[in-house]
Amino acid sequence: MLGISGLNAAVMGQVGSPASLLRCDDEGMPGRPTLKRRQPAPDSPAANVNSSDQKLAEKEKCKPQSGDTDAVNDQNLVRIDFEGLHALSESDLLKYFRERGVGLSRDRFPDSKVLTTAVAATKDLLEAHGYLNAAIEVLKDEDSRTVMFLVKEGARLPIAEIRFDGNEIFSSPELAMRIGECLEHYEASQNGYDRQIFEVCQHQVTNFVRSRGYLQAKFGEPKNEVTEHGLAVTIPVEEGVLYRLGEISIEGANLLPPEQVRAMLSLRRGDVVNGEAIGRWLFEDLKKVYGEMGYLEFTTEPETEFKAGANGEGVVNFKVTIDEGRQFRLRSIKFQGNNLPEKELRKLLLIREGDIFRERLFKRSVDQLNDTEWFEFIDKDKDTDFRTNEEEGLIDIVIKITERPASPFD
Repeated sequence: MLGISGLNAAVMGQVGSPASLLRCDDEGMPGRPTLKRRQPAPDSPAANVNSSDQKLAEKEKCKPQSGDTDAVNDQNLVRIDFEGLHALSESDLLKYFRERGVGLSRDRFPDSKVLTTAVAATKDLLEAHGYLNAAIEVLKDEDSRTVMFLVKEGARLPIAEIRFDGNEIFSSPELAMRIGECLEHYEASQNGYDRQIFEVCQHQVTNFVRSRGYLQAKFGEPKNEVTEHGLAVTIPVEEGVLYRLGEISIEGANLLPPEQVRAMLSLRRGDVVNGEAIGRWLFEDLKKVYGEMGYLEFTTEPETEFKAGANGEGVVNFKVTIDEGRQFRLRSIKFQGNNLPEKELRKLLLIREGDIFRERLFKRSVDQLNDTEWFEFIDKDKDTDFRTNEEEGLIDIVIKITERPASPFD
């Protein structure tokens, strides 16, 4: 038996050339030691993180000048700098360090293990953005308590080919085409590989396969290979077997009879299971119906049971548990903004205080406000605040309105 997470999964869907520590020039911040990279000699030997443990060739240090900030004057703090980092912001990289538990901190001078981990994490994040040939060198100076990462990002690689391994029912060209269509919708993926966007598109293709009855299809971790034309991405595939619909039992439905809830799903017993259709039924269609009756806290929790069927196919049974929650009425609706003709605005509302809250009528009310073109566009999600009183089943709404530059009410 699989719980809701099971249904969601099954149904819905390095180094560069050496560098030295040089005296700060006038362009640096006063009193702060600055690491400058020397121009490397041709074919200079590569260095690694451990080489930074050796004494740097030049020991000239910048000395703090008067007027430095407290942070600079505090000799116990570690200064961490990145040179050559353009694809990422330093704040995003440091956040990634924290998420990965790298342990790089301004409070303690890092040892070689921490620096090695930081280099690996930096390369991983650059690789996620398509920079698979990045090289990183670390310079550290304990006397000045300074650490610098010298980054050579290299070229960002485009996706040259998407391959699939293990698929038999669905052709590789069809699957690759669907991922490609998805990638076209994201500007960040136009000029090169982006792991996060690729994962989103891979998830969409997984949902497509499951919508064709292969509910337990799995797409594995992509493997990247650098070719002369760019990046070749290979995705392992386990299609599994075709599933047909078995029994659907519904529990917890009181406002609507279970038969009426079941009738909202067009699939019948024996049909090839469409995972996307079942997902829409459970998490969109039912929620909309209950929402129209004021049951804003309505939830469903499905469980699946996969069984062997005839002819090498499978059968899946569903147990759907419904929590209807309680019904909400509108206690108040207010407008927030300057110079508002509140009386005129209230005439446009299709929902009144004391009424059962209906999402459809509220949406239409916001549409009618926007149709006047008196104000800047009102987003029904971003420009409205909802506050609920669960004990009394009441809801208060505030609609934020911004005047247009030339308002008719000036």
